[in-house]
This record gives sequence, structure tokens and C-alpha cells, in this order.
Amino acid sequence: MSDSRAHSHRAELALHRRSRRGSPDALRALLHRGADQWYTAALMVCGDEQGAAEAVARTWRSLLDKLAGWRLGGGLRRRAERLLVHELSACASYHEADSAVQRSRQMADEELIALPAERADELLACITDASDKIAAAHAVRARLFRIARLALGVVVVGFISVVVWSVALGNQVSVTQVSWKCLRERIVAQDLPGVVADVTSEFSIAEDQSPTSAQALQQAGLILEEIANADQAGSPTTMHRIGQRSRAEGLAAEVQVVAQRLPQQMRSELMRAALVLEEVENW
Repeated sequence: MSDSRAHSHRAELALHRRSRRGSPDALRALLHRGADQWYTAALMVCGDEQGAAEAVARTWRSLLDKLAGWRLGGGLRRRAERLLVHELSACASYHEADSAVQRSRQMADEELIALPAERADELLACITDASDKIAAAHAVRARLFRIARLALGVVVVGFISVVVWSVALGNQVSVTQVSWKCLRERIVAQDLPGVVADVTSEFSIAEDQSPTSAQALQQAGLILEEIANADQAGSPTTMHRIGQRSRAEGLAAEVQVVAQRLPQQMRSELMRAALVLEEVENW
């Protein structure tokens, strides 16, 4: 029984999908399946065949109009029953109309009263014109849904990209701030700007001084002093800018050259400054 009900449910869903796409055969099958039930319920409320047939006709035309509209949710037979209840509420109370529809749904096919053939033919004739409108409306809805899904996909991808970029930037900022802090503490602890300034003073009175080397020492001292006097945390942009300045002048290599020409103690102190400049140039 469960397999039979599942098969029947799948068949009904397939019928509803085809009906929403404007298939004339599916619309005819939908009418054949529901017309007798709707007519039987209408007779329970209206009491006369003419009024019942008119209520069914209005219900069917309303359902076709809904199919050709922008929105249509739920099963079509359920929607038709709600439309029929609305039509029958003009003849009786809503409760009476709804009860009649519920009773007719529970009746076996052989218990239902058949809709007169001439009225059934009139309702079938409505399908020819309605199917084209329903198919056009379905095409528009499908196109809008595709556009909406594409837009949603773009928004989701953009959001994920922003999140990933933010996380990566946050990690980069954290790493650079740690590097900046450690390097700044070493510069301050070893007083490297002062070391470079002392060497620059000694170097300026040396007979074999090189203008290039003297300028390199001055630039190195300025960079080390800038880092030592800066804030606790340096931004990646600031670190890149300082590193680029040192690389452009080749300060680390030039300071090492000068260090090799100094006495042992001053050489060691200046070599520490050269090593710091190497780290700066790697930013």
C-alpha cells in the first residue's frame, strides 16, 4: 500500500508540474480528475445542477488564471478546492462549503456525480487558449528564477571572498605586527640608531671614507630611528614602504661592507644593525 501511495503521489506531482508548464494534456487530465468531485460538492451546497455547474466553471477558470499568474504555490487540486469553497461561500456559509468539499474528497469515484458532458466540454474548451498563457507565464517565472539563482550565487561567492580576504588580511596583520614589535624591541634594546650614529661620526673623519658608504650609513640610521620611534604596531603598508626604501639603497649590504673595515667591537655592533636591515628588506 505504501508503494502504491508513493507512486500515486509521484504521478500527481508530475501532473502538477506539467500543468504549471501549460501542457494541454496535463490540464485535461487535471480537469477529468477533479471535475466530478467539485460538481458533487457544489450540488451538496447549491442544491441545483445549474448553480453547481456554474460554480465549477468559475472555479476552473480561476484556477487557469492562477496558473497564468506570477505565483502559484501548493498542489493544484488543493488550490482548486480552496477556490471552490470560495465560490460556494456565496450560497452557504464557509463552514458548510468547506465541509461539502471535504466530504466529496472522501467519496469513491463511483459515488461521485458526474459533471454533465456539455458543461465538461465547455471547460475543456477553455484549455486551448489558457495553455499558451500558462506556458508563457512559466517561461517568465523560470527565467526570473534562473536570474535570481545566478544573483544569489554571485552574492554568496562575493560574501565568501570578502570573508576569506578579511581572515587572510587579519592573519597578515597579526603576523606583521608581531614581526614589527619584535624587531622594534631589538632595535631599541641594542640602541642600533645610536650605534649607527657613532659609526657615522667615526667614519666621517676617516681618510678612506666613501661618499656612498657615508650616505648609506645615514639612511640606515634614519630607518632604524624611524622604527624605534614609531608606534608599537606597524601596518603591513608601512613595513613594505620601509623595506622598499632599504632595498632600493641596498643598505644592508652596504652597512656590512662598512662593518668589515671597522675595529672588532664596532664591527660586531654594526653587523647587528646590518642583520636588522636584512630583515627589514625582507618585508
